Amino acid sequence: MQPVIYHNPDCGTSRNVLAVIQAAGYEPEIVEYLKVGWNADELRNLLAYAGLTPRQALRETKSPAKELGLLDPAVTDDAIFEQMLVHPVLVNRPIVITDKGTKQCRPSEVVLDLLDTWPKGPFLKEDGTEMIDSAGKRVGLPGMPNMDAESFQAIDETKLLAPEPMNHAPRILLLYGSVRSRSFSRLVSEEAARILNRFGAETRTFNPSGLPLPDDADVSHARQSPLYLRPPP
Repeated sequence: MQPVIYHNPDCGTSRNVLAVIQAAGYEPEIVEYLKVGWNADELRNLLAYAGLTPRQALRETKSPAKELGLLDPAVTDDAIFEQMLVHPVLVNRPIVITDKGTKQCRPSEVVLDLLDTWPKGPFLKEDGTEMIDSAGKRVGLPGMPNMDAESFQAIDETKLLAPEPMNHAPRILLLYGSVRSRSFSRLVSEEAARILNRFGAETRTFNPSGLPLPDDADVSHARQSPLYLRPPP
């Protein structure tokens, strides 16, 4: 099948996704849902195929979501769904369907997971950011040079989120134990924080410096187990 894209031409992300699909040689069916509106069965099936609840698909900014009170965690998915039928802009965009599945393609790079054929590289987004390099490979994630973009998969929120929706991003505290100036555990926790932030989480890191730890010493100090609280006799 040719791809189907539920598209808003005023949205930069949606334009980028459509450009990728067309540059790859496909002739997608373009559904400008702000013009045609939503059919209840169509929208219900679309969200189910994409693995999204109405709240997860809700566009919170540049939409009337706040004015309608839909950001309140007490509002049910059914209530959000009914408002989506009245206000089509409440559905975040774009959503793409191919033989490989259905996804809400935010960020726009997600669409590459749905295409058997990619555009020839280099391929740039509207803002000049490179998405595919001259060798035809997906470019690593911006600001994350140690992350392989092809291994960075979108979170399946249906498996992660609690049954009751949160009104804030997941909050994660990162801990490490070494206070050496060149601490590998600290470097690992900092890399983990960058990855979690990329997924949309809020992170804080606990810095143990200044606590009475057994290895609160210069880097030249001999290593010892953090569980060994007293020096050997």
